[in-house]
Amino acid sequence: MGRKNKLNYAVDGVIGLAFALTALTGLVFLLPDAAGTAGRTFLYLSRGTWRDLHTWFSLVLVAGILVHLALHGRWIAHMTFRRAGRCPASARLNYALDVVIAVAGIAVLLTGLVFLFGGQGGFQGGRNPAFQTEMLGLARQGWRDLHAWTGLVMIAGLLVHLALHWEWIVCTTGQLLSGGKRQVLRRAEVQCEKVCESEV
Repeated sequence: MGRKNKLNYAVDGVIGLAFALTALTGLVFLLPDAAGTAGRTFLYLSRGTWRDLHTWFSLVLVAGILVHLALHGRWIAHMTFRRAGRCPASARLNYALDVVIAVAGIAVLLTGLVFLFGGQGGFQGGRNPAFQTEMLGLARQGWRDLHAWTGLVMIAGLLVHLALHWEWIVCTTGQLLSGGKRQVLRRAEVQCEKVCESEV
């Protein structure tokens, strides 16, 4: 297995783990009477702890995605500025999906930064006057809903992305487990690892 494949696999592994942890800690806030209720804990962790975990996992996810984009910069540039129409349909589908994930990811990041730097709203009950504070002209609940829905879109997009690249994941995992001696199951690399057959 080539060094680039190993690096891609390691980076994608970090992204996958950070994504799962970010999604799970984020979904906690969507559960009724879970981490969003005053004075209560969920799985023995307070709302503040869940929030901090969600923030740190999100930062690791963002860092991993930035590295992933850097490793695939040539493919992204080709599909964006050159001859995407001449590439196979699978490559165009992958590119369109990546655009959806990127737009949703940017929205999730920006709305998350609003909460990170705008202060915590806490809970409604008279003890926190900042609960209904508006940020950039939008109520806190509006930002929360926007963050949640764009996050769900990103989760769905990443799950589809995972399914489209499942063959490469299985292939690479098999090679690593066998010390690089096992033959590739169907292909050496999926289309996303190529610019285009005409560009190779």
